[in-house]
This record gives sequence, C-alpha cells and structure tokens, in this order.
Amino acid sequence: MSPLTSTTSTSKRKSLTLENRAAAREKILLTFSHPASLMPTKMVFEYFGRTMSSIEDGVNAVMRLATDPSLDTVTGKYFDEQREARANAQAYDADARRQLWQLSEELTGLG
Repeated sequence: MSPLTSTTSTSKRKSLTLENRAAAREKILLTFSHPASLMPTKMVFEYFGRTMSSIEDGVNAVMRLATDPSLDTVTGKYFDEQREARANAQAYDADARRQLWQLSEELTGLG
C-alpha cells in the first residue's frame, strides 16, 4: 500500500490511498478484518455443510480490534482473525482500489 503522500506545492493535490481518503474526510481510523472463516450460520451450513470457526472466534476478533488499547492508533491494516496479515493481492492494486472507490461513490450517491 502506498502511504499518504503530499508535495511541497499547495497547488498539487494529495495522493491518497482508498482507506486514507475516507479517513481524511472524517478523521477516523480504519481497520480491515476477516474475523473468522465459515462460522456456524445458516448460510454456511446451507452452502458448505461444515464450519471452521465459532461465532465466538469472530466476536473475539472484532472485539479485539474495537477495544485493544495497543491498536488505538493502528489504521489501514488488515487482520485475519486476530493476526495482522497481508490481504489478497487485489487489495494492493491501485487500479482495483480506484475502481472500487468510484463504484462505491456511485452506489452510495456520495460521488
């Protein structure tokens, strides 16, 4: 992921990654999470017939991200369950992020 960058010239726009655009608008921290895999939900049972994680696993992962003081200033990171991890390669593709941002703006009417 490219970091938030700016130039010395005030006439040039700041280059922001997808997550930094939203954070810059609201001054919020963004953390991305895949809290658990195949938790025991109706959809999982119907499509996969088995589970891999418990609902408690997913809740614990989300609660850690929301309440762990050591993560208070962490932003723009991806967590797989409770571990910081590398997301799918597409998440780091600048063109894919741009397209997702544009589509999100169109679908939400915020563009």
